[in-house]
Amino acid sequence: MSATEPSSAACFVGLMRGPDKKNFTDADKQMLLSLRPHLEHALKVHLLMKRSELEKEIYGESLNRLTIGTVILDGRGKVVEVNRAAMNILTRSSCISLNDQQLVVSKSRFRAEFSRLVNSAITWREKQLPDTFVEALRIECPTGSDIGLLIRTAPITSWYQTDGVPAVIINLEDFGVDQRAPESIISRLFGLTKSEARLASMLASGLTLTDAAVKLNLTESSVRTYSKKIFAKMGVGRQAELVRLIMKSVALLARAA
Repeated sequence: MSATEPSSAACFVGLMRGPDKKNFTDADKQMLLSLRPHLEHALKVHLLMKRSELEKEIYGESLNRLTIGTVILDGRGKVVEVNRAAMNILTRSSCISLNDQQLVVSKSRFRAEFSRLVNSAITWREKQLPDTFVEALRIECPTGSDIGLLIRTAPITSWYQTDGVPAVIINLEDFGVDQRAPESIISRLFGLTKSEARLASMLASGLTLTDAAVKLNLTESSVRTYSKKIFAKMGVGRQAELVRLIMKSVALLARAA
């Protein structure tokens, strides 16, 4: 007996009796055939779960490569999931950490505001208010770089209502992390030479023409000439547009996670 699923996956089930047993009767065969719809349904559910797991890994890897930290809280404010980028931020930060399924903010003045925002997001979701709760918080760290948090409500599902369901999504950003895209990818995407791609990467990371000239050991006039060629190839007119173009491109996904 075989069972197939719309994605073309197939499951084959065979039953045999030993040589000293009688053959299956027609009633036995009918009973086995009656199991077929249940096997097909089980196969479909299994494959959908596996596909969902793979999709989750793909999207999660994209966030990790963009160094976007994501922490998911349940309806009690407990941490239920932390992606790799968030764990890296929490491990090296001196102002926010993970302790016993709780996000802990070290400084009291930021701790109170963080707690207020999380509780507001949970209440917002419980009341099923329109739109989505979205707030931001910048935590200033005495040592190391500051941390930015975006706190928002998770989507509401009508079929899964418990305190343990994901309720709040917190995205973390370490302002000290270099978001520079690989120069080789920038070169291929925008048709730049190796030298032009290196300068474009520097400008996209916030360096001025003067700073880039010092790093490249070139005169500022030479760097300015290079930049005009880069702007022309990329179809932009100024550095702000170049930054926006590179930072929203798929080049950032090529960063080492």
